[in-house]
Parts: sequence; C-alpha cells; structure tokens
Amino acid sequence: MKIYKYNFLLEKILESQKEDVKKIIRNKVLYYESFTIPKKGGVRIICGLKKDMLEPRLIQMQKQLYKRFLSKIPVSIHAKGFAMGQDYQTFLEPHIGNRYFMRIDIKDFFGSFSEELIMQSLAEYIIDKDALEDVYELCTLYGRLPQGAITSPVISNIAFRRADQRIVKYCQKIDEYEMKKNRGRDNQMCRICYTRYADDMLFSSNFFDFDNNMYFYHMISKIMKDNDFEINKQKTIISQEEISLNGYVLGDNLHLSRKKLRNLKKILYVFKNKKKEQYMLDKRKFSDFSDTLRDINALGLLDRKGKKTFKNIQELIYYLSGCRSWLISVLRIGDTTKRQVRDVQKLVRRIEMVLEKLQTLEG
Repeated sequence: MKIYKYNFLLEKILESQKEDVKKIIRNKVLYYESFTIPKKGGVRIICGLKKDMLEPRLIQMQKQLYKRFLSKIPVSIHAKGFAMGQDYQTFLEPHIGNRYFMRIDIKDFFGSFSEELIMQSLAEYIIDKDALEDVYELCTLYGRLPQGAITSPVISNIAFRRADQRIVKYCQKIDEYEMKKNRGRDNQMCRICYTRYADDMLFSSNFFDFDNNMYFYHMISKIMKDNDFEINKQKTIISQEEISLNGYVLGDNLHLSRKKLRNLKKILYVFKNKKKEQYMLDKRKFSDFSDTLRDINALGLLDRKGKKTFKNIQELIYYLSGCRSWLISVLRIGDTTKRQVRDVQKLVRRIEMVLEKLQTLEG
C-alpha cells in the first residue's frame, strides 16, 4: 500500500481536514507526558501519550495511521516484536536445539532512529511530500520516536528492515562458506539463525562458536554503527548449550527459568497468611510495608547481575507485573502440560492478589 496523494491521507486514513491535522502537529507536545519506570541499574524515561485528555485527537490519528496504513507495510520476517502474529515465543523458538548462542542489545533503541532514517523508510510508501511530512510529524516528538506512542513500534520495524536485511545477508555469507568447507554435512547444521525482538537480537548456530569468532560480533557492531545504532556491550550474552533470557531458558527445548520461579515464589510466600493452608494474604504485611520490603530484600534473591533488591513499592509492583506478563505468555507454549498450566494459573492468581493490595497502598 502506498500514499500517492495528500487528499488520500486526509480522507481515507485520517478522516480529517487539513487545518485540523496542522493544528494537532503544532500542539503535539501538549499530548505527551514524561514518566519513569524502574529498570535494572536505574530508571527508563518514557514519553507517553496522555490518556486523560478531553479531545485525544493525536491518539486517534495515530491509531488510524497504524490500522489503515502502517500495519500494512511489510517488515522483515526476522522481526518478532510488534509484528502481527508474533511474540516472545516466536522470537525464541527458531533457536531451539542449537548449541551456540549470542544475544545483543541495541542501546536506546527508539531514541536512535534519526529523522533521516525515518523519512527515508516512510518515503518508499508515501510518495506525496506533504503527506510524508505530516505522517512523520504525527508519529515523532522532537525528531525521535517516542517510546509511548502507538505508531513507534511498527515504524521501528519498518525503519530497521534494511539493517535486518544486511544482518541476514552477512549470516548467509558465513553459512555458504561453512557449507563449502564442510561438504557432506547437513545444510541445516551450517546455518546461523537470527531473530530480533525490538532491541534484542538473538543469534544461534550448531557449528559457529561466537565466542571463538568475535569478528562476527564486530561485524554486527559495524552494521549497527552504519545505521546510527549502538550496541549495549554490557548486555551482550555469549553462551553454549543454553541461554537464559527474560525468564526463559533456551537450549534443547524452551522452558521457564527455575531461578526466576524461585524468586517469585519466595516473594509471594512473604505475603502469605501462614495460619491458612490455602494461599491467603496476611493483612499485616501491608500495614507497615517498610518492614515487609525489608523482609523481601533479606531473602537473598539472585538474578543475572547479582543480588536482587527493591527500593520502593513501585519497583516491586513493576517486577510482579512483569512476572505476571511472563507467566501468561508461558501458557501459549505448545508443549505445556495440563499440570504446568494449572501451576502457572495458580501463580498468576496469587500475583494478582498481591498486586491489587499493593496498588491500593500506592494510590
């Protein structure tokens, strides 16, 4: 789908008058608000659209752009985040059964898309210059993709497609070399698998040891730099046999991280009424929450970076909300047994009970 005329954008996609669109663009900063969310090592600043506005016209226009135009633009088949029918499982599943793994994180992903890259990517599908400028202005803030905007995820995949293609071609080049070098070996064995979930790039292979071939990492880094992106070196993971990512362990199969499950169960047990056999909340744990937070931090919880602690109630809420989303996504794994489903559903209910009380305290 392409936009050849400005009137097509106004009438068929935005259903708005030119004057209304220009007014929204002039005042778009008023539609956003900044807030922070906890992350490992600090906080992340998010620019999100205000949801309490009396006339959320910018939100409506972004929704229309996404539904009627942007979602119809093809993206790389290797992009598994923010893509129709894709999720974190489809990001991980192509790597099942491989031996060598490398995970690379892109630093400040949404903030790294330049005006030039966004405009060039959209210009392939928006031929009219005025329409191109208006779509760009409706979807950006201060020349960047705001992380909380409706259109940012899909535009990130569209604009990153060329980098995806270049990475795939480089992987194929190594595949071809290895197949020539190892004639008679199964072609599937001589293959580097690549998928990307937003800012997470994952590579795996049965023949290519990433740790002993660091030129591969440096080439990916060069491809990133050529496209104005930077690798977050501290988050790079290189491993053999299996790799742990966001609560999943990937190797011969895909399963939950036992360490993350243990941490979660320990936290939930702190809130349990020990006098009751079934899981019920101990109201005293919420009356003086500073003591409860000390109890949780004294559990000695461990994550990949060392000891896991919580500074305040917001960090705990964010952590438990993330655990809830993680467990719900687990229910979509095809080979999950009925018993595993029941256990996961039980944990989700317990998390929701704790979250409901914590959010009451926060409010």
